[in-house]
Amino acid sequence: MQALPIEFPHQRQGDQGLSRRHTPNAQACFITTTGYAKRSLEEANREGFKRIGLVNGRRLVEILADKYPELPDELQERLRLRRVLIPE
Repeated sequence: MQALPIEFPHQRQGDQGLSRRHTPNAQACFITTTGYAKRSLEEANREGFKRIGLVNGRRLVEILADKYPELPDELQERLRLRRVLIPE
């Protein structure tokens, strides 16, 4: 699977975080398969900026399970996922 290029044209000089001040229609999401470092949580909720959505591994699986039927056929073929019932 090919990664999409990501550019941050509004990143401030010397700022390691994302600048969201000058992108009124922008949306962002940090995705991880584990948990978030303190710095990531702080950046996602930085005051004065649009909030960045956080998606951990568990939530990513929930989203995929819920939205999988709506994905384009090409993407479904690449992912090759299937639903199974796992007894508790």
